[in-house]
Amino acid sequence: MTASVAQLLEATLRAIARLEAAGVLPARLTEPGFAKWIRFRRKLSWRDFIRLLHEDQALAFPEPFDLARWEGDPLASIEDPTAKLLLDNAAIPTDGDALDFLRDQAKALGLAAGGAIADVPKLQARHKALELSGSGGRIAAYQCIHHGLAYDRNFTFVADTAAERVLIGLGAVELRANPPTILSSAQLDEHIAAKARFDRVWGLKSVPAAAALATRFPDARLV
Repeated sequence: MTASVAQLLEATLRAIARLEAAGVLPARLTEPGFAKWIRFRRKLSWRDFIRLLHEDQALAFPEPFDLARWEGDPLASIEDPTAKLLLDNAAIPTDGDALDFLRDQAKALGLAAGGAIADVPKLQARHKALELSGSGGRIAAYQCIHHGLAYDRNFTFVADTAAERVLIGLGAVELRANPPTILSSAQLDEHIAAKARFDRVWGLKSVPAAAALATRFPDARLV
């Protein structure tokens, strides 16, 4: 399944709702009835509200909130009634911890939501790992939460779809991390050609793209 623009936006809006529920942001998306927005919106649309919510977080979390990084303008194809529906759907923050949220969003975006990620050996703080296509940063997020590692420093991610990039970005939001390093498969080829070194390489065995890339790394681990 290829995630639609609406599904991608709903995922990012749900991340904003969680930030508001955690007290990191003032309540705007989660404010009952969008009261402040309705009071001040004037001629602005619901699409404009979505854009502003993203713009306000794009500096801290360019992945996934900087819509300029997306392919085309994602809001160009969204009608205003659809925008309002997305806001309504995301306005109630989801329960669960970061790993639960990321797993649920993987399902919603059509990405692999399983895998024995708890079985991946602990990465040492001085080491760097490459997370292959399809897992959307969930392995790294588990390592960061359980082993105190840095999402932006210890991990590099391979992603070739918008859904993967968004999910990796959601991981950065949940961990309050600096922007992650995300490579396309073509960029990974360039890194390999330049003799880039990774201490660990891992991915999900259920993802064909990860399995194909893993053949290039003798010590790759698929779970």
